[in-house]
Amino acid sequence: MGTYAAVKFDHATRKMIYRYCVMAKLPNVVRPDKLHSTLLFSDVDLPLYEPNERYTYPLVAYPVGLAIWDSCDDQNVTTKCLVVMLDCPHLTDRHNQLMKEHDATYPFPSYCPHLTLSYDIGDIDPETLPFFDGYVPHVVITGEYREDLNEPIDTSSDAINKTVVSNA
Repeated sequence: MGTYAAVKFDHATRKMIYRYCVMAKLPNVVRPDKLHSTLLFSDVDLPLYEPNERYTYPLVAYPVGLAIWDSCDDQNVTTKCLVVMLDCPHLTDRHNQLMKEHDATYPFPSYCPHLTLSYDIGDIDPETLPFFDGYVPHVVITGEYREDLNEPIDTSSDAINKTVVSNA
């Protein structure tokens, strides 16, 4: 029904991110072994896409701010997720390359490199959180992976409503 691709981070990056989440007392944090950054989210199957599982040289991305995005779980309950926006031209270039090479689709208005800290941040105001880049000055990306999507992608305006908070 579709293809999902993401990049993974090295151990030190995952450890720094998790320490930030604990220090900031964030609820419902993403487990360190599940931290990732979405590369592609296509409702079209991409049978010829082979992820580059281990980059020859790691990539570096830089946090540029926190954002709150609406997220919808399996029971169609909307929650607020906390994401870190990333500056990484390679991720954008790779996303665009995969879109073009595989005639993929992307259900959102634009591709925004990010990593999710919590899929349900509750009522925490991100402006009260410590600056993320003071604790995690950069993230190291080591490779890609892919997963097959089994559910249709929700492209309703509620599912993609994003409110950017400038707090890096």
